[in-house]
Amino acid sequence: LASVAGSSDVSGGGGGGGGDDSGDASSGGGRFRGVPILGALAAGLSARLAADPNFTFKLGMECLNDAIMISCVNLNDKGFKGYLNSLDFIIAQTTVSLMNDSTLVFLLAPTVGSAAGAASGPIGRLMATLPAHIFAKGNYTLAQRVQAYFFKMGLYGCIGTCTGFLGTTAVNTFATDQHTVVPKSCFAWSMFMGFSANTRYNLVNGLERVLDSTLSHNQALLKSLIVVMRLGNNYLGGLNWVIWSDYLKLKPMPIAEWNAKSDEEKKKLAFSLS
Repeated sequence: LASVAGSSDVSGGGGGGGGDDSGDASSGGGRFRGVPILGALAAGLSARLAADPNFTFKLGMECLNDAIMISCVNLNDKGFKGYLNSLDFIIAQTTVSLMNDSTLVFLLAPTVGSAAGAASGPIGRLMATLPAHIFAKGNYTLAQRVQAYFFKMGLYGCIGTCTGFLGTTAVNTFATDQHTVVPKSCFAWSMFMGFSANTRYNLVNGLERVLDSTLSHNQALLKSLIVVMRLGNNYLGGLNWVIWSDYLKLKPMPIAEWNAKSDEEKKKLAFSLS
């Protein structure tokens, strides 16, 4: 994670930033030199703010929109009493979703930073040659932009697997009256993050690049459009997830029904894609 966060400081920064921006971004992690991952994240945040002063606003709005949407969907589905009774499940669901949101927004954001010392390890060196997203500003070839899309697909697929495992395990722990199969959930989140989320967030970043360049003089309108666009993206992502999870028949099973099944039946449910 530290390698990815640090090396992404040079991806997507091909289009701007002079010496001052580079220095500010690269020095952002200086206060955390004793803790490498914190230093990498701090430097990454500085690089993103140098390239886009609205980065923290976009990150905050993305997380807030998703948290509100999850709450509204659960309230509508369960009612107020059911919502309170399922609060542990909803908190676990929201936590995993916010982890995914933060990762996607952070790694796809344009950056300004110094390449010196940033590209460490094979992943860092690869990311140093690619844009942050396929529509990032910079003198990148079409091949590099396509490679960036597929690289992020693999990266987000891995992230989806990890967050799917953590989230499903947490839900199974908190919601003791039901069980969701972990392997199928990991696969579902991996494919969803790699294909759906990766594609949607690349498009969102491309549209935001256009808005940033045309409405930079009107910050109120710019931020309003960002909120609307990201809210629509979250809604579309929710629909994608419902369709995908329904196709995989990924849904909680009453714990009594799960415990009554044989080991062979449990294995089939965990690894079957239908």
